Amino acid sequence: MIKQLVTLLGAVLLPFFAAAPAQSEAWLTYQDTTAGFTFEYPGNAQLSREQEASQGYTSVYVALTAAETGYQGYAVTVFANPDDLPLSRFLIERRGFAAFGGQDLHVNAVAALRAVQGTTLAGADAETYWLQGDRVVVRIGLYAGNDGSINPSLAAREAFDRAVSSFHLIPRVVATPLTPTPEVTPQPDRPELTDEFISPYGTISTTTQYNEQWNISTSDTRYGVRNFSLPGLPRKCWNVTWPRMLHSGIDLYRLDGLDAANTTLVAVADGSVAYYDPGYASYPGRVVILSHPLSDGRVLYSMYAHLGSVLVTQGQIVARGQSIGTVLSQPGDSHLHFELRWFLDGSWIYPSSTSCNGIVYGRGYTYLTHPDDFYQGYVDPDAFIQARGGPPLTPIGLPDPRQPALNVLAFSEDLNIAAQPQVIDAVPITPKPAPFDLSGPATSDISATVKIPPALIITEVITAPVQFSNVISASALAPSLINTDTLTYTTYLPLLVRNYPRQEPACVEGQELLSNGGFEGGPGSAPWVQLTNGTSDVINNTQVYSGAYSVWLDGRNTADEEVLQAFIVPYYTEALTLTFKRLLTTQETEPLVYDHFEWVLENQVGNEVSPQVTLSNLSPNRNVWAVETAIFAGFQDWGNRRLRLSVKGMTDSNLLTSLFMDEVSLQTRCVP
Repeated sequence: MIKQLVTLLGAVLLPFFAAAPAQSEAWLTYQDTTAGFTFEYPGNAQLSREQEASQGYTSVYVALTAAETGYQGYAVTVFANPDDLPLSRFLIERRGFAAFGGQDLHVNAVAALRAVQGTTLAGADAETYWLQGDRVVVRIGLYAGNDGSINPSLAAREAFDRAVSSFHLIPRVVATPLTPTPEVTPQPDRPELTDEFISPYGTISTTTQYNEQWNISTSDTRYGVRNFSLPGLPRKCWNVTWPRMLHSGIDLYRLDGLDAANTTLVAVADGSVAYYDPGYASYPGRVVILSHPLSDGRVLYSMYAHLGSVLVTQGQIVARGQSIGTVLSQPGDSHLHFELRWFLDGSWIYPSSTSCNGIVYGRGYTYLTHPDDFYQGYVDPDAFIQARGGPPLTPIGLPDPRQPALNVLAFSEDLNIAAQPQVIDAVPITPKPAPFDLSGPATSDISATVKIPPALIITEVITAPVQFSNVISASALAPSLINTDTLTYTTYLPLLVRNYPRQEPACVEGQELLSNGGFEGGPGSAPWVQLTNGTSDVINNTQVYSGAYSVWLDGRNTADEEVLQAFIVPYYTEALTLTFKRLLTTQETEPLVYDHFEWVLENQVGNEVSPQVTLSNLSPNRNVWAVETAIFAGFQDWGNRRLRLSVKGMTDSNLLTSLFMDEVSLQTRCVP
């Protein structure tokens, strides 16, 4: 019995003993004499102390800056426990946890609870410990940010484990707790109805442009922008990679170039604190959401994320310009993530039990649908505040990400581009088991629900034989084509009358706008750009229609791949004709869309400006090369504009689907 007990205790405490080597010069010690505890942290980490008004103690953020830890760290939050309640009773009575699961243990004779990941007790953190101190309770949570992995790296976990294992209680020095000091005296019973808004930075000018973020180049962090330079391996939210998501807010930095850390933030309008949980401190940083009653009867919410110190409490009435907190110090990336939206609880937008979403505070990114397309969803913060008396939050001259500026003289007005995709009803197709398929490296990603796109129903079948080879080879060209009608998509641009003289570059009928449509430059061949959550090249010689190379999208589970090429629309272009050769194979047998592919035109910041041309595992003419043709019309006012052709492939976690593409062409049809 004693031997079993020793074995059990050893199994419980082994991670702490293993992670707690002797103090070395590479590690430092943090002491909080007011709360009465100490712990160790890496000497190369960046430690910041933040005030938390509602609890009256200092919180600590340890940002791990080693290359192998990425954008990760841990937050230490202190909660007052004046009655010295036992840990479990405190969590139920004072923190409101009706039920929780975890592992009871002791760390250096300190009673502790290790929370189960994914529970309300752990929140969004990867690892969470609650420890009982002297009339305080301490929460230590490990967060993993945007380093390309939803889970912390091994180095981050080791650093966190050592910090927890080094936790000790020390004698307390009684100090007067910090209490919130309202800037409006006396406090009103309710916020005023107002339509006047200011910047969350007050009088400090802000920008969303930033040269480097998470040690990679980032050109823009505005509302609705897709950042292709963000890491995308492995998948993140909704089973898609970061580069394919749209920003639901704006990241605001200081325009003067100074580090925004510890910069005071203010309420953008009169209102009240609709959400603030001091226990959630690992966004990274805290989140405050204010509600603002408008004169038209609606209520708008402003969301402030990545806060360090917080100077307000839940339910407090605040006035426009009142300080609510400060910007959290994040090495090389101190900024405010700021949103305006019509909802507080986003459970109807965000799944409630995923590893990368919060319901109230949100994740800061959306997928597929532009943020302001949600029913009573998000609002462009910059445009909304400027329309109500506030300053621009971005430097003057930045184009709207959804309505890119026309490349003309400065006094010209921007064009409003609104894509209205046509609805195409797919004809049900009886699926047939594929006689073959090509497989690639498998992954362990968990799939999410794939949207069901309209089927591309117009094809031309090529009767050339299918050849499979792992070496460079060229299959025979198609001896004949079965001609069918082409499918026409229209962008529905506004009709503008211009009296400009003829401009160059002018449209030439049938002009080819793409280069290297056969991908003969091989992997990485310019001017194509490939994005993938796998390790193999999208452009390869596995199966070709002609020449030596083609594009191979997917062919493995939970693949998320894309190829893009930018081009300039000539003046006086009426329409663009897209043609390409494709070979589709699948192992799917059910009459449901599990894997799908999209061809779409995007603007410079990655927003889709045309309807999608789509294929899926249900599309006809499988296992043979076919030619697809689609016409995008309505480009009369797009002269000299830069767009991108984007081709995406997404598969689920079961049964493989492959799509090979070759001889891609995008040609002009000119205004008569």
